[in-house]
Amino acid sequence: MSGSPTPLELSLGYRFRDASLLSQALTHPSSGIQPDNQRLEFLGDALFGAALSLLLYREKPQWPEGAMTKLGHLLLSTDSLFVWAKDLDLHLHLPPKTDPSHLKTSFRKPQADAVEALLAAVFLDCKQAGEDGFSTVSRLVEERFREPIQRA
Repeated sequence: MSGSPTPLELSLGYRFRDASLLSQALTHPSSGIQPDNQRLEFLGDALFGAALSLLLYREKPQWPEGAMTKLGHLLLSTDSLFVWAKDLDLHLHLPPKTDPSHLKTSFRKPQADAVEALLAAVFLDCKQAGEDGFSTVSRLVEERFREPIQRA
């Protein structure tokens, strides 16, 4: 870690030691920059699903499987992740001629995917430092979703 945390790190509540993981998580495949975030998004999707499932299981002990599944699908949706991306003020590395005005509407899925990639980057950053990456990802997911789950 050197320098000040980025605005994204401040919003997320996590400081990367390996800035290249953060950069990769924000690198959309269309940017032409390698490595892009697709492999991280694959891992992050699984981590997010597991962390959210654990949170639902803990917070809703009386709920049957079907109710937890329905709420889980809502929270795991592209729309839910897109809102998280907006709240984080997440900015993707995109091709040079991309019009930023289109990002608010046409880039819902890529921004949602970048949140998943970001969670994987946090996981790997922790693992590289010898820490429990899943606990850190679970903390981030809990900070974001505990209140909505409790209200449901």
